[in-house]
Amino acid sequence: GELMAVLDKRPPGAYGEDIPLDQSTLCAWFVERVSAWGSKAGMDAFSEPEDDSKRTIALAGEILVLDVEVVTQPQMRMAAVRVSFAVPGDSQTTEGSTSLGAVFYDALKAFVDEVLKGEKADPVEAAKIGFRVQDGLKYLMELDRLAVSDESGIRWFQDIDRLGVMLESVAKMESEALRQYGLHLVVAYNTR
Repeated sequence: GELMAVLDKRPPGAYGEDIPLDQSTLCAWFVERVSAWGSKAGMDAFSEPEDDSKRTIALAGEILVLDVEVVTQPQMRMAAVRVSFAVPGDSQTTEGSTSLGAVFYDALKAFVDEVLKGEKADPVEAAKIGFRVQDGLKYLMELDRLAVSDESGIRWFQDIDRLGVMLESVAKMESEALRQYGLHLVVAYNTR
């Protein structure tokens, strides 16, 4: 109760991750950590048994499904993070946001890269990365709640990709304008 509330408010990375040094237990530990982060964010977490040197962890809200796939042999590494949507009343799932998948892939890869350093791993840095992943999962669950309450539910996730494409286009235009402006300044300075 109260003790857990106090511990939940501690600064990210205050105590660090308890990273196992035995590489053979690292994958099972990673699966447990990701499942715990998902559960703490309010997601249902399902871990599938190892198949063809891969493990998959499914983290699900009411609409959102995040599949985290990790290679177990010869050394643990991130394989993929896929986002899909299970729309209520529809028997099919819809492929989700590639940018959301990429964001979580990068974050989980950073976590895996840190914990794979063995004795040189920084438990505090690993914990900070873990807190960022957990915060991201909490945010996704907020979107999941919005999607459930809205008739066009999955737009809360799909609009992120559309917005990302638009922002990339704007950034390219700004970059080109700044480059052109910089060239004009250089020419003006050199003609003095």
